[in-house]
Amino acid sequence: MSVAIADSPEGPYVKQPKPLLDKSHEVLVWKTKEGISSLASINHSISTASDGLNFKPHYQNLKKVPKAPGLFRPSLSDTNSFDELPNWGIAMIQKKELLIC
Repeated sequence: MSVAIADSPEGPYVKQPKPLLDKSHEVLVWKTKEGISSLASINHSISTASDGLNFKPHYQNLKKVPKAPGLFRPSLSDTNSFDELPNWGIAMIQKKELLIC
């Protein structure tokens, strides 16, 4: 997974030279005190980037990672509280097993 950045939606865009996350497809992203965190379901990890671009693994080899996760965020503004981790969302059901995030 990679990213391209522009000063406006119309571009021009500049693609970052390296991928943001390795082996990622279904990714959940949220703001934290440390910067930006992501859960990548394919590689079963949570990574964090203080600058939003250079992610480093925080937790690896997680068990029962939700597939196609969707996080409930009541507000997407800069007024979000960082006092708690995200506490619920949705995901695909696999093998008749309900995964709760």
